[in-house]
Amino acid sequence: GATVPAAVGEVLAEKLFPDPAGDLRASRVLTILVVLRGQEVVVVHDLHQVGRTLLAHLALLVVVDDDLAVQLEADALDCRGIGSIVGILLDALDASPYKDNTIIMLWSDHGWHLGEKFAWSKFTLWEESARCVLICAAPGVAAGTRCNQPVSLLDVYPSLLEMCNLPAKAGQAGESFLPQLKDPSRKRAQPAVTANPRGFSVRTERWRYIWYYDGSEELYDHDKDPMEWDNLAGKVELAVTKDTLKAFVPKHPMPTRKPDAGPKAKA
Repeated sequence: GATVPAAVGEVLAEKLFPDPAGDLRASRVLTILVVLRGQEVVVVHDLHQVGRTLLAHLALLVVVDDDLAVQLEADALDCRGIGSIVGILLDALDASPYKDNTIIMLWSDHGWHLGEKFAWSKFTLWEESARCVLICAAPGVAAGTRCNQPVSLLDVYPSLLEMCNLPAKAGQAGESFLPQLKDPSRKRAQPAVTANPRGFSVRTERWRYIWYYDGSEELYDHDKDPMEWDNLAGKVELAVTKDTLKAFVPKHPMPTRKPDAGPKAKA
């Protein structure tokens, strides 16, 4: 995150709390956007009036809401706690006789919005929600390497089968990413497809294409627009790119799962 110089912090505190006896947290919905440009602090009280140009220079977002502040703090503590637990497990593995014969696969089930594009939580098909953690350590895999080829969590199972020299099952979903673990520069033909109750997204190294059940579409160029601000789906010159990605959207998707009705009363 951004480091706030002491002088800037003083200006920020004065702007946020001009009245020492007052407390902005009394407002349950007040959100303040703070943009750092050198020593200048800009405070905007209405995010809906902020244009993309201003957001492109975002360095710090302060949410003045008790509930959200508590959740942000809890999320940060969760990350620190999980990191510590993983470290304990790895230390124990390194001290064991199994360290050279063990595959470690670490992933999460989805990403999480913390206000990007005015979204919160996980229920979008954009990058912050669709992307998740995936880390692998295994014999024969070089440590400290990074691969920019998107894969799906459906690819974890076939990857583990191949790494363990086990036979694949007929009709299994997913595609092994062992070739990318061995050579991170190797390209994949199969993009990562994400689904939610609103539609599907298709992610390659450069593009994200989104198709919604209502027929609307989005297309983002991550080489130029990593925050996915500019929807290029209507660009005629990108029609071939869009149609190529659209071909990976399932033609006959399963019906959307309905929310659980809750426990049934006993007869």
